[in-house]
Amino acid sequence: RCVMCAGFLPYKFHIGGIWKHARKNHPNCIVDEHSYHLPSWFAGQANRYDRYPRGTAKVYVGEYSANGLFGGKKMTTENSNQFDSALAEAAFMTGMERNGDIVEMSSYAPLMNLAESEEWYSNMIDFNPREVCPSVNYWNQLLFRKYYGPEAVPFDGKLPKGVFLSVTQDEAYRYFKLVNNTPRIHAIVIDGAAEGSQDAHGEVLHHPSPEARNALDFTGTTKFLVTPKACRTSVENGALTIHAEGYSIIALCVKR
Repeated sequence: RCVMCAGFLPYKFHIGGIWKHARKNHPNCIVDEHSYHLPSWFAGQANRYDRYPRGTAKVYVGEYSANGLFGGKKMTTENSNQFDSALAEAAFMTGMERNGDIVEMSSYAPLMNLAESEEWYSNMIDFNPREVCPSVNYWNQLLFRKYYGPEAVPFDGKLPKGVFLSVTQDEAYRYFKLVNNTPRIHAIVIDGAAEGSQDAHGEVLHHPSPEARNALDFTGTTKFLVTPKACRTSVENGALTIHAEGYSIIALCVKR
């Protein structure tokens, strides 16, 4: 299939003409959108693809990361790949999952970086001659890959402001991703999550500070502040209750 690049600015005035051309003349193609922006922009775009028309060209989010480059934030090694960027990307990714019928593919960028290099910021994995440092953004991507089914499951109800949810499933499991991008603790009850009563297990990324980051310099060792931790909760009479700590990304699976 043909992939048509929409450029590196994700605004309607910039990509609108490309999308109009694709939908009219090449409905079987994929349009590649790029975005490097502030974490607040990504969280605010979690419903972006809810409004895209179906039955025509699909989306490839070919390059994205919440590094603030086009939001006017001066980037440094110290303020890149902080936990707030992973939280915002996770919120955005719940929207991509919910709209998997229109979002064909996505890929974080950039990927690899030599520690203390200043060519680019907000890299997924830093390394030096002896160490590898997966960023908080890497662990977020890993959770979304591990706890994923090819079929999106619709849900209704109102989530608290700053809380985002996606549900997918395969033949064996139903998968839940919940993102709490606020400092408050939220208890989210999902009725009809599974049959009967059983355990739901998964992993969580959490830190009380949105500025936390995993760090590595050229000669040192990795300083891990945010990595996935195992978590478990229960389904009672088909209802799954998720207790989400402030600033957390939770991935769970439960047998169907």
